[in-house]
Amino acid sequence: PENASLFNWEKPLASFGGKTGMELAVEAYELHVTQKTSGMSVTETGTEYDNHRFGLAGTTVGPDTAGGNFFENLDEEEFIPAAEPETVPAEQPEADDDLPEITVETVVAEETVPEEDPVSETLPSGAWTETDEDLAAILPPLNAKGYLSEGEFVYSSEEQGLYVYVGQALKVVIRRSYEVPDKKHPFYCFTAHIWCDVEAGMLPRTIFTNPEKPRSTHDFIKNVATANQVIFATSTDYYTYRIKQPYPTGIEVRNGQVFYDEPRKSPPTMPNYETLAFFPDGHLESYLSTEKSAQDYIDAGAYDVYCFGPCLIRGGEPTPYIATANTSYNPRYAFGMVEPGHYVAILCEGRLARSKGVQMKYLAELLQRENCEIAVNLDGGQTAVFCFMGKQINQVDKALPNGRKQAEIMAFGTSGQVGSYQIGP
Repeated sequence: PENASLFNWEKPLASFGGKTGMELAVEAYELHVTQKTSGMSVTETGTEYDNHRFGLAGTTVGPDTAGGNFFENLDEEEFIPAAEPETVPAEQPEADDDLPEITVETVVAEETVPEEDPVSETLPSGAWTETDEDLAAILPPLNAKGYLSEGEFVYSSEEQGLYVYVGQALKVVIRRSYEVPDKKHPFYCFTAHIWCDVEAGMLPRTIFTNPEKPRSTHDFIKNVATANQVIFATSTDYYTYRIKQPYPTGIEVRNGQVFYDEPRKSPPTMPNYETLAFFPDGHLESYLSTEKSAQDYIDAGAYDVYCFGPCLIRGGEPTPYIATANTSYNPRYAFGMVEPGHYVAILCEGRLARSKGVQMKYLAELLQRENCEIAVNLDGGQTAVFCFMGKQINQVDKALPNGRKQAEIMAFGTSGQVGSYQIGP
């Protein structure tokens, strides 16, 4: 496991008929009849059976130092025989379309020392709109408000990294993308756009693991989401961790009730105890915990106030914090608003073989790319979880694969299909 090499299995390859290495691995594993009841999976990245990871067990030609190069220290002329030129006759150029000629140079350039960032061609990154072909192809006709007039529509594809729900007052579209800010720190990013019909009373809301003991009973987010049939559920600020710490808990309001009114006058760099306040008209606000009391928020009409920070986007622009933000790579999660009733939640995986984590500055860039007017960093790490239709769709590290047990979730809508709906392949 030391100094393991991570390989990109998500790149479509001509030699595989346009399929990715992972797609071929899944097909091959399906043919491995005796293993179907083993519980193993070629796609569970981050585990000891992860197809992306290779470790050097022994060597007689030299230690790995470059990383990510399976043929390091090998003399290709000695170990990789050149293809015979008569393999693909010159008089049959049409064969190149289906079976390209393989030479030593081709193997080294395309398979072992990629010149470009290993961005998956099957997992789109960047901003997106509802005019995207894959989304337009599956959505049913929507009314003038952008919802269904009756019934509900659910679609999911693990392969596409696309999860969609449309009801009569709620629309959720979640995209998984593969981000490569630099070659050493690729990561999987989950971007959720949520549209709520505020006039119909659809708003983000906090649901407790146990309403009778809202601050002391904890469970996994997927369990709380399933028990309450929540369509899309995320983590919040994990304030319960701070209750027993020697520093203040922060400004915490739930369902119009003050839980804690403990500002921190000299906050650390992160979290800096900035709030995320939700209002009945669908808009969000954020201030330092010393600027407004919990009662001030309630008097202004806020029904929920989380406290973590920093605020990353305000007025559509990165906040001054970004200039001095820490540069560590970690799993991170932020929640923002494009306009009242239209929200964006972004979860970036980290501490995994497949995801190295993200810097705070890049997280802010992602939020700005999605046109957020305001956005606040919430607790990331092992706290950050996305659940769609009761199923956790992001990965957390080995120690806590289901994330931390928590006292609450941020919830969007309910459906009778939650708990029975199966995520598509």
